[in-house]
Amino acid sequence: MEWTGGRNTRGLLRLRPVRGVIPARYVGKEANRIDDRGDGIVDQPDDYRTEYIDPTDRVWHDLVVPVLRTTPRSEVIRRSGLNRRTIERVILRGMYPHASHRAQLTELAITHAKPELRAAGVALARGTTAVLQQYLRATRLG
Repeated sequence: MEWTGGRNTRGLLRLRPVRGVIPARYVGKEANRIDDRGDGIVDQPDDYRTEYIDPTDRVWHDLVVPVLRTTPRSEVIRRSGLNRRTIERVILRGMYPHASHRAQLTELAITHAKPELRAAGVALARGTTAVLQQYLRATRLG
């Protein structure tokens, strides 16, 4: 529901809801590789943008890692293609992996959770965090 003001708008206007990206992404405002960008050498944001990790990112620690812990470790290693030690650091020690590995492992956690929820007769929610929360509730881990 959006409210827009016009010429004849009177009275108190309601607030519009604001939806953010979950998890939040913190991006630096530095001018990295500005000359290369101007010359057209670099054009992909990942090549010049600095992204910072939020140390309070609870989605990773509270949702993704617990679901990964319920997935057979050999399956996580096989499907991710990551080193066994990397997987152990993530699952056992709660290490915060590189962004590409984090995305890959998050997708793996969802891929593990969805069939389990369907088998339990649970209607899947929309969104990554909602599916992971449903799975943890259904398995009584959350």
